[in-house]
Amino acid sequence: MSPATRIARVLPNVTGLDREFDYLVPLALSSAVAIGDVVRVSLHGRRVEGWIVAFPESSPLEDSQLLPIDSRLSCGPSEEIVELARWAAKRWAGRLRPMLVAATPSRRIPRLPSARHTNPQSGAVEWNAILGGESPILIQRGPHFDVLPLLAALAERGPLLVVTPTIARARDIAGRLRRNRMTVGLVPDEWASAVGGVDVVVGARSAVWVPIEHLAGIVVYDEHDDSLQEERSPTWHAREVAVERASRLGVPCVLFSPIPSVAALAQAQSLSWEETFRWPILEVVDRSLDEQWSRSLVSSRLIEIVRDHALRVLVVHNAKGRSLLLACASCRILMTCEECEGPLVAQDNGILLCRRCERSRPSVCKRCGSSALANLRPGVSKLVDDLLKASGRSEREVCVVTGSSSAVDQQCSLFVGTEAALHRVEQPDVIVFADIDQELRAPRYRASEITASLLVAAARRVGDGRVVVQSHSPGHPLLVALRERAIEPYVHAESSVREILGLPPYGAIAQVKGAGARETVAPLSANMLVSVSLGDSECLVKARSVEALLDALGSMAAPKGSRITVQVDPPRV
Repeated sequence: MSPATRIARVLPNVTGLDREFDYLVPLALSSAVAIGDVVRVSLHGRRVEGWIVAFPESSPLEDSQLLPIDSRLSCGPSEEIVELARWAAKRWAGRLRPMLVAATPSRRIPRLPSARHTNPQSGAVEWNAILGGESPILIQRGPHFDVLPLLAALAERGPLLVVTPTIARARDIAGRLRRNRMTVGLVPDEWASAVGGVDVVVGARSAVWVPIEHLAGIVVYDEHDDSLQEERSPTWHAREVAVERASRLGVPCVLFSPIPSVAALAQAQSLSWEETFRWPILEVVDRSLDEQWSRSLVSSRLIEIVRDHALRVLVVHNAKGRSLLLACASCRILMTCEECEGPLVAQDNGILLCRRCERSRPSVCKRCGSSALANLRPGVSKLVDDLLKASGRSEREVCVVTGSSSAVDQQCSLFVGTEAALHRVEQPDVIVFADIDQELRAPRYRASEITASLLVAAARRVGDGRVVVQSHSPGHPLLVALRERAIEPYVHAESSVREILGLPPYGAIAQVKGAGARETVAPLSANMLVSVSLGDSECLVKARSVEALLDALGSMAAPKGSRITVQVDPPRV
C-alpha cells in the first residue's frame, strides 16, 4: 500500500444493509473529506450514498481490490456524533444507519458558513447555584415558567443546544432568543448555520444529533413529552441521547419539566423543585356521581359550563385507538388491578386480566362484590350530539377538531376534538377532558405520565383559565397532586411503584413484533435473567437491566423468512 494512500470506511445509506465497506480516498479528496461526510460510492454495480464512519490504518483487502470514492456530496455528522450514534444503535438494539439518517441534514451542504458567536452576557446570577450542580440537572417549574433567563445563563458558558418536543416550540424559543440579540440556528432548516457556529442551536427531537464545536451545555425542554421518542424502530429517546452526549463531553445537561418523568428523576444528579407550584385552576368532576355515568360523557357540571355562552370551551376526548374500560354497575368504580392500578379487561372465561402486569382475578368488584359490570364506550360523534342538545348552541357555533382536520374555525365558541385540538384552538377559557380515564387507565406502564403531558399542554393553552377533568378516579395520585399543587410527592411515589414492579427505568422492556416473533422469542424463556410474554405476532421481553435485555436480544435467532422488528423501551406498551 502506498504511503499516500488513504482508506475510508463507508456505511452505505441502503435500507436493510448494516455493513461497512472500505474505499480508497482519491488524492483530490484527501484533504476534503472527514468522518461523517456524505459521499457517493459504487456498491455492487450501483452508485449509492453513504457516510464515512472511520479512516482505518489498513484494510483486509488489497489496494487493487478497493474502489475509490466517487465524490463528496455534503457535510454530515461529526466524528463525535458518529460514535454517539454507535452507542445509540446498541442501546436501542437497532442499526447504525437510522441514527445517521436522523443526524444528517435533508439538504446537501457542501460547506459550512463562518461562525457567528456574540458571547452573550445575561447577568442571570440567580441560576448559578443550580447550574453548578452535578449533571444531569432536573429543574421542575410550572407550565408558565419563562425558560429564557435559564437559557441565557447557560449560553454565557458557550454554544448551547436546546431540544424541544415540537418544532413549533423550537420556533417560539428561537424567536425570543433572537429578540435578545443572540445568534440562533433553528434546525433542521438552519442546520448549516447551526453547525457553522451560533450561540444557541434549537430544534425538535433530531436536534440532539447536531454537531456543535465546543458545545457548553444541553437543555431538554419538556423532557416528559412523548414526542422526544422515535416511534419507529430503533425507538431512541432524545432525552437519553442528550444525557449520554453531555456525559461524554463533560458538559451540563439540564432536564426541564413541569411534571418530571420517572426516568428523569432516576437520572438526575441535581434536583430543583419549585417551592410554590403555579398551575391554572384544576377542577375534578367525579363521573360516578352522575345519573347518566355509563351512557353519556356530558355530566351535570359539563352542562353548566357549555351553557355559559360567554365562555370559549374546548372539550377534549381521545376516542381513537383506546382500550375499553370496565366499571362496576353497582358502585360505579373502575375495574383496576390491585398491584399496578392498570385497567382490567374481561376474558372469554370470565376472568379479569391486567394488560400492564398480566395479573388476573375473578370478575367481581373489589369494593362491593358485585359481578355486574358496565362497558364504558364513549364516542366523539355521540359526545358532539349530546353537547349540542345540552348547550343550546347552534351547529355553526360548534367545531370538531382532530389531527386530520384541515382548518379550525376560530370564530366558534365550542370545540370538540382529540388532543390535536390542544395545539390548534386559540385562547379557550375552559378546557374539559371529557373522560381522562381513557388515558389515565390505559394499559401502559407510563399512562399517568402521558396523561400529565396532556394536562401540561392544556395548562399552557388555557393560560389563567380553568382545566376541568372528568374521571371515575378522582382520587388518582396525579389528579390529587395537581389539585393540591404538590408534584414532588407524586413523582417520587410513581418512581417507587416502578421500582417495585421492575419497570423502566428500574428495568428494561423490549417488544418483538411481526411474523415469526413468537418462534424468535420463545427460546429466551430459558434465560433466567429475562421474562417472556408470548403472543402470536407480538411478544414482550422484560429484564432487570438494559444490559441483560440487550444480551438476551442479541442471542435471538430469527427463523428464515421471518420479518420482525424490535423496539427497546417501546412507546406504546
